[in-house]
Amino acid sequence: DPRVFEDYCRHGLLAKDSGEGYELACTPQVEASVYASSRSNAGILDAAKRIAAPTLVVRAKQTEFTDFKSSPTWPQLASIIPQGEDLHRPDRTHFHPFEDPADAARIIAGFIG
Repeated sequence: DPRVFEDYCRHGLLAKDSGEGYELACTPQVEASVYASSRSNAGILDAAKRIAAPTLVVRAKQTEFTDFKSSPTWPQLASIIPQGEDLHRPDRTHFHPFEDPADAARIIAGFIG
């Protein structure tokens, strides 16, 4: 769905001060810290155990942690969510929704029916 990409561009990017091109709405340091801290929230697993809705966890390929194309998602995450389902896509990166929006939309539509 092109609207997903449009939302990301509208809210995740800002025009550069020079007027030429765009940059992330947050600083690269903030973006990196969000990614790096994704594995440091001890309470997140307890919260995942309380998710009541059917949940599809889509994971990308695993590479070195410092490679931002790697999936930061714990491979066992879906198994602790009561109605969790795991879909491992080793052919995709963390940027799957931007690399192939049609595939990401198909996965979501197939899951929610």
